[in-house]
Amino acid sequence: MYKNLMFKLLKKKIKQVLNFILRNINSFYYNSIDLGSGDKFSIFFCKGIDQLNGKFLNKDSKLDIKKESLRFVYSSHFIEHIDDETFLNLFYQCYQFLKKGSVLRIVTPNFELIKKVLDENDTNYINNYAGWSERPEWKSNGIKMNIENWALSWFAIYQNQPFLNSPEFGFSNESFYRGPPKIDARLIRSKSKILNAENFSKWAIEQVPKKFLNNGGHINFWNFEKIKKYLEPIGFECIESSYAKSINVDCNKIDRIRNRRYISSYFEMVKK
Repeated sequence: MYKNLMFKLLKKKIKQVLNFILRNINSFYYNSIDLGSGDKFSIFFCKGIDQLNGKFLNKDSKLDIKKESLRFVYSSHFIEHIDDETFLNLFYQCYQFLKKGSVLRIVTPNFELIKKVLDENDTNYINNYAGWSERPEWKSNGIKMNIENWALSWFAIYQNQPFLNSPEFGFSNESFYRGPPKIDARLIRSKSKILNAENFSKWAIEQVPKKFLNNGGHINFWNFEKIKKYLEPIGFECIESSYAKSINVDCNKIDRIRNRRYISSYFEMVKK
């Protein structure tokens, strides 16, 4: 048992050191970016960006990247965390940075699918494909692990501490909570029955305590129509894609690394 524990700790340490080395390589030279991924390593020469000068990306962020220098921009499960203004600011800049014919690939939760699973009470889909997402603190905060809270956590997950004070950054706080707002399951189901996915998303986000809305949770709904509405006028050709079906082979590699196949929508924008 002691040997197994030591092996796990050693494996974790080696992984941390390798990740540090690879991140630094990508900081020195990159020809693509992974927007919203932080400093996670995805593939060589693809730099992860979610902060500038210690501030998370926002509607005023200006990325210092040479025009028409990038082979692709990848962004997975990021845009549901930002408002429309930030989206427009960042992806307008990405259009400028991309080479002609290059790809912007956006992956986001498939909100229509998640709502369908809820409406049809399809726990088999969660068991066999999507997976449950309960966190340790849910029980102590009165949040049951049921299909209603599973769906709600995708539409309106929030946390009661600033994102940089999260456990993954080494902080330990007994009062920390990350999960859906506390709502009666019957109300969640009834709202889902009468609202479309976008309006259900708006209703769910309205249930999050306002003082916690800027702590890094899910605050926005996206689908192909909304993305196309914003990005087509910029000059992108917008395409509904699917898992590992990008025209860029490196984007397919990142799809497989992130492995969010059964809960995500995949969109591809090509710079004309």
